[in-house]
Amino acid sequence: MEAAGRRCALLFGLALALLAGPAGASPRQDQEPTATEDSANAGPGWGVEPGGPGDRSWFVYQLAPGQSLRDVVAVENPTDKPITFDLYPTDAFNTEDVGAWALDEPGVEPDDVGTWIEVGQNRYTVEPGRRVEIPFEITIPRDATPGDHAGAIVGANTEPEQTVTETGATVDLMRRIGARVYVRVEGPLEPALDITQLDVDIDPSPWPLSGGEATVVYRVTNTGNVRLSPDAKLSLQGLLGHEVESLSSRSLPELLPGGSVRVEVTTNVSAWPVDRVQTRLEVTATNAAVTRTTTSWSISPSMIVLAALIVGFTAWRAWRRRRRRAQPATGGPARERELVGS
Repeated sequence: MEAAGRRCALLFGLALALLAGPAGASPRQDQEPTATEDSANAGPGWGVEPGGPGDRSWFVYQLAPGQSLRDVVAVENPTDKPITFDLYPTDAFNTEDVGAWALDEPGVEPDDVGTWIEVGQNRYTVEPGRRVEIPFEITIPRDATPGDHAGAIVGANTEPEQTVTETGATVDLMRRIGARVYVRVEGPLEPALDITQLDVDIDPSPWPLSGGEATVVYRVTNTGNVRLSPDAKLSLQGLLGHEVESLSSRSLPELLPGGSVRVEVTTNVSAWPVDRVQTRLEVTATNAAVTRTTTSWSISPSMIVLAALIVGFTAWRAWRRRRRRAQPATGGPARERELVGS
C-alpha cells in the first residue's frame, strides 16, 4: 500500500445471517425462521438468500429419504462493481463453548447436508445492481437418519474487498455469506437434552452475615435428533430449604443435534455462615426437559476463625487442668508429721 500508515490483512468474515445475533434470536423448533437485521445482505452490501417466490429468510424443508427437490438461491450485488462469487454448500454445527451456529471452514469436506446439495454452477460473476437466481437440487440419501440436519449455501467473494478502518489502515476483506438450510428427514423424532456438566464454586464472604458469591458452570447438550432452543432455570437452596439464590430463566442458543453450549454464571448468594447449598438446574425445550442437582458447602472464613479460637481455647483449658493435677499438693506431708508428733 502507498501510505506508510496503511497495512493489509486478509480476513475471512463469517458475516452470515445464520451465525450472528444473540441467542434469543434463534428460531424456535415450532416457528418458521424470521429475518433479523444481521441477515445475509445486511453487512457488506451483497448477499446470499433464498430466491424464488415468497419471502423466505432461510431454506426449511421436510423431506423423506430418497426424495429430491429443486430450488433457487439468490445472489445480489447492489454495489457499483461486478463481484465474482464462489458458491458451495457446507455443513453447520454449534461451537464448543458459546454454542454459536457455525459453518465448516473453507476446504473442509462436508459429510451431511453439504453433500446432499448440488449447485448448478459454482462460480458466478454478478454485475452491479443485479440479482441472480441460481438453481440447485437437494437429494436426501436413502440411508439418511431421521430428524434435523443443518447446513448452508455459501457465497464467497473471490477478490478481496478493500475497506479502511477507523485508524486509517487498509484491510483486504474476504467474506463468506450464506443462507441457512434446515432439512428435517421424515422418521421418528426424539427430542432430548442432557446436562453434561454442573460445577458450583461458592466463595463465602469473610463477614458471617454477608452471604458471598457463587460461580456456576454448566453444559447443556442436545442428545436427540431435533434442533432445540432450550431455556435454563437455576436455583440454589440452603439448609432447611431457605433460598440462597434464584435466577430468572435464561434462553440458550439453538442447539443442533449433538450440539452443546457451556454457560458460566456468577451471582451473589445469601448463604448462611455455615450452609449446605443444593444447586438445581432445570432445562426445558419443546417436548424435552432435564434436571440435575449438586450439593456444596459454604463456610464463612469468620466461622473457621471462630472454630479455631474455640478449639484453641478448649485445648488450652484442658492443658491447664492436666497441669494442675500433675502438681503435688503443697503442705500435705508436713501437716501429717505435725499431727503425729502431737
